[in-house]
Amino acid sequence: QDLKLINLSEQFGYSQGHICRIFKNHLRIGFVDCLTRARLKVAKRLLRQTQIPIYEIAIRSGFNFRDYFFKVFKKAEGVTPRKFRIQGQKTETR
Repeated sequence: QDLKLINLSEQFGYSQGHICRIFKNHLRIGFVDCLTRARLKVAKRLLRQTQIPIYEIAIRSGFNFRDYFFKVFKKAEGVTPRKFRIQGQKTETR
């Protein structure tokens, strides 16, 4: 499901700004950063545990655009999703 700030705002009856403040105050990170971290966590698990094509992993983990997924993943992990998968496979075979 595509999670958006506006959906949370409507569901809980708070303004988008208030929800952002709640995230900052309680989690010490913003809503978008929290959502991105959660999506990356799902993507990394799928890369390690499956052979699903990377473009499909991008979609399944909530990234609507493959190129954006690659950019965010590489910035966060320091390697491309493909290299991450290969490194994970080498680690498992040892």
